[in-house]
Amino acid sequence: MTELSSSAPPRPVPGLPEAPGHLPEHWVAAYARGELSHDVLGHAEAHLERCRACVDAVDQAVRGGPHGPRLDALREALANRIG
Repeated sequence: MTELSSSAPPRPVPGLPEAPGHLPEHWVAAYARGELSHDVLGHAEAHLERCRACVDAVDQAVRGGPHGPRLDALREALANRIG
């Protein structure tokens, strides 16, 4: 995932929550679909590197999307293969 530079504060991004917290739900949904704007993608990925709750939210969004059943089947097949 992309990391933000530690030498300079990140530029303000419209729609980015000012206070520490979790990613907005519409960001989670867009990230899960692979449609999150490049303007905020770095901020979202930096947040995901440190927030288990948001990683879980993205996982749930992916599983609830159109590819969720196929991903679950692939996970199960891989687990069976590994043992």
